[in-house]
Amino acid sequence: MDDVVDNIKDNIPRGDRCLVDDQCSFFEYCETYSEQGIDFHCRIHLWVWFALVATAVALVLALGLSCICCPCCCLYNLCRKT
Repeated sequence: MDDVVDNIKDNIPRGDRCLVDDQCSFFEYCETYSEQGIDFHCRIHLWVWFALVATAVALVLALGLSCICCPCCCLYNLCRKT
């Protein structure tokens, strides 16, 4: 019986359908149940979304602060007058 289950796991392509987390990428997990019933799809971990948002916020802050503090930027002149 274990050979049959292992054979089924090995024949499912990575990234779409899954039975276990090992069949998904490192940033995904195998969701076996959803609101629609049994699902068996790879889903992205929540920490990946947090990392993407944190990276985007850090990039915007870095660009915004460097532009305000840099004399060659137009925002620098606007901030200095006030």
